[in-house]
Amino acid sequence: MTLSLIPNPERVSMGIVGPNKIGRRTMSDRELAQNEKIFDYEKGVFRDYTPNDNAFTSNPFAWLSQMWEDPLVIATYDTNGKHFDPILGREVSH
Repeated sequence: MTLSLIPNPERVSMGIVGPNKIGRRTMSDRELAQNEKIFDYEKGVFRDYTPNDNAFTSNPFAWLSQMWEDPLVIATYDTNGKHFDPILGREVSH
């Protein structure tokens, strides 16, 4: 038997709402993505900040400087099945 650590990207809880019941998600996909560090695909590394760190209300100068950069996107898979996850470095099922 092999155990592997898998992150809980949807922040789903189990056992809190009742025995063997899955609770509702606490955050949407967008909210989860805004709290994660930005991956720079040109350099292949994560940047030192999240989209929320450079929000207009928290850091207006950084927000203004990003106006001329490439837009940020939320990457999703178009189909269900097995896909290679470059962050985890292995195939994952969707």
